[in-house]
Amino acid sequence: MILASLIEREGRSLKSKQMISGIIFNRLKEGMPLQIDATVQYARDSQNKSVSKYWQPVTSDQIKQTNSSFNTYQNPGLPPRPICNPGYNSLYAAFHPTESDYLYYITGDDGVMYYAKTLSEHNANIANHLK
Repeated sequence: MILASLIEREGRSLKSKQMISGIIFNRLKEGMPLQIDATVQYARDSQNKSVSKYWQPVTSDQIKQTNSSFNTYQNPGLPPRPICNPGYNSLYAAFHPTESDYLYYITGDDGVMYYAKTLSEHNANIANHLK
């Protein structure tokens, strides 16, 4: 359920959710931090009860300053509980991940998912597809 909740917040289509699922498994296998923005959004919004809009993008300062067991930039592994209620496609993707060598992904400003095997490829995707 925890994994499926992360996938729910990160992917749009079943195909992208399955790819994200595989990437999360790859990161866990490598011992890498998951670094999932949605976990920081959840932690930030849960700590600030006066938030009027939830799931807004996080800043690099918020990533650094949000002290929570849900912050997957600061804490290894999965968060302690689900961050949302996952739908069927996210549950399916959690059990049927796409195998790949990818370790990184972003959703570009055009709504397309971009995947990378290395940090330098990921940084190029960020430079090319996010403003």
